[in-house]
Amino acid sequence: MAEDITRETNSRIVRYGWLIALSGISFLTLAIYSATFASPFSFDDFMYITENPFIRDLSNFWPPSGTRYAGYLSFALNYSYGGLDVTGFHIVNVIVTYLRLLLLPVNQNFDYEYPVFDSLFRAQVLASFVFLLALFIFAVYLLRRHYANRSAYPLAIATGIFWFFITISVESSIIPIQHVIFEHRLYLPSAGAALAFAAGLFYVIDLIRPNVSAWAIVAAAAILAVAPLSVASFLRNQLWKDPVALYADLVRKSPNKLPGRVFLGHAYLQKGDADRAIGELTAALRIEANDPTAHFFLGNAWKEKGFIEKAAKEYAEAVQLKPDHYEARNNLATAYFILGRFDEALAEYILVLEYRPGHAEAHYNLSLLYEKIGQDREAHEHYQKYLELSGGQGR
Repeated sequence: MAEDITRETNSRIVRYGWLIALSGISFLTLAIYSATFASPFSFDDFMYITENPFIRDLSNFWPPSGTRYAGYLSFALNYSYGGLDVTGFHIVNVIVTYLRLLLLPVNQNFDYEYPVFDSLFRAQVLASFVFLLALFIFAVYLLRRHYANRSAYPLAIATGIFWFFITISVESSIIPIQHVIFEHRLYLPSAGAALAFAAGLFYVIDLIRPNVSAWAIVAAAAILAVAPLSVASFLRNQLWKDPVALYADLVRKSPNKLPGRVFLGHAYLQKGDADRAIGELTAALRIEANDPTAHFFLGNAWKEKGFIEKAAKEYAEAVQLKPDHYEARNNLATAYFILGRFDEALAEYILVLEYRPGHAEAHYNLSLLYEKIGQDREAHEHYQKYLELSGGQGR
């Protein structure tokens, strides 16, 4: 009788244990990822979301057109229902290193300093190639094993490996690209890695299923592996919630890369710390003197501190390097306006509207400038245009 009860108990553990474990892991995953739902917009989010007027009107999406239609439509729907609330956008929007990051996510970086090799026969490249070739051959072996004994687990493992290689090959291959490695490229390939790992674990359990204690050992080992990875993921996601912390981490790990200095300077500026912003942006320009974005943000920092002449100098550098940088040009015009250089301000505002006819702030500033120099009719015209573009919200 006792043996029957024990057997029944063990049977229920085997039958329902994985359902309970899967539910727990799913809940833990959601809790870990939830930190990213509130992480601020960063990097190219500004270009594609916060400063993209196209997504602010759903009528722009009919009829369907464009190469990124689905992605932009999701942005537009989120904007229509929740404005620029980051939660909606996050829920919806060098292979060996990628594999290492999946298994051992340490020393992660926003923008990696990764060496580019021009020969397959360099030791580091050759070792990586041999490893990847061995992994591919292992996947082929598992596929053959599936057809030999009709076991589902080898097929699932092989499918996961092939899925990883196929999906990662879109942006990680022998074709050179500017940004060699980005962690977000693992989103889709990681599904294959997860499938292969889970199938392998189930395969081991299936082989030792008669022995429940052995099953428990494997389950415990899996939990011990998942727990530290979960903590690491949660801590990394926490870092992404604070732009200053994220970009300071980038600068610490890649001090000689331009983007980190520029992003950190901008983050400091957004927090009202103009002095630190100036320090980082000046360091950025020591790395690359001809970066228009660094000059633009540095101009904003000097303006924040009240040094309008210095701000104008940086804005002028930015538009010389990138003539269609309409925000830098608008700020340059405003700096000239404040300095009393009205003719130069007028010329710059007109150029802003040539590059960006729907720039509401430029129309408003032009109305003020025309009023200042006594051209009331032009001032009225630009103010009316400003009201039209801003939805009737006057200043």
